[in-house]
Amino acid sequence: MTLLGVRERAILSFLLWLTISPGLRCERSERIERSEFYVAYVTDHSLNTCLCAHELPHCSEPDASECNCKNHPLSWLQRADGTSLLQRTRLTVWYSSPAHVALLLHNAEVLHLSLVRCCALAAVPSGGVSVASAILAGMATSGTTTTTKLASPEHFVVQRLERLTVGPPTCQSGSHQDLLLGREMGAAHHEEARIAVINTSVLVGAPTLKAYTVCTGLDADGVLPFPNLPMLPREGLPDTSSIFVTFLY
Repeated sequence: MTLLGVRERAILSFLLWLTISPGLRCERSERIERSEFYVAYVTDHSLNTCLCAHELPHCSEPDASECNCKNHPLSWLQRADGTSLLQRTRLTVWYSSPAHVALLLHNAEVLHLSLVRCCALAAVPSGGVSVASAILAGMATSGTTTTTKLASPEHFVVQRLERLTVGPPTCQSGSHQDLLLGREMGAAHHEEARIAVINTSVLVGAPTLKAYTVCTGLDADGVLPFPNLPMLPREGLPDTSSIFVTFLY
């Protein structure tokens, strides 16, 4: 093989790498994004969010080597403008404080929401208390007289919600309840505008999850026609002729 042939093959290989590599990198990036696990730990006196490399067992301790966790003050929940705190494709919430979960999720934008109420928690490892252990310690001590619980509404709203999964409390037997919202109305596609109005009884352990969906639109003032539900958003609603509103209880 001549030197020119070697050079030509090297150049051709390089051009092929430039053509194919971006797609492979993009595909790998998408796989990594799908495998990421975003979870919120919510108690009466603490709020933490963790982004982990993979899904964790329910209510388990996050590994500092695989999870990036952040602590948020409870004042984060008391936003006066009612704006969204969370915008996620998939969100898991492990909690011992239903009231604070309602405040956290109100007006959030989540496509697939998973809820698990935590009873038994992993033991704090020996050799010092890590950030992750502090999260679990906060969950274990929630409900004591030293905690301050914020008031929450009877309902909360999650925008763009397509799927809701509710697991049984970790200290009780039972099966997961999994709902695809609006399917009975032909609204099972992500391009449809949708809002979920969730009663807080879902968070405290409703034995059977129920839902019904209506298709409506904005009134002349640009708000949804449900005057008895003041928690419904008045700004940032999709500019469409119809909106699917699902009530869960």
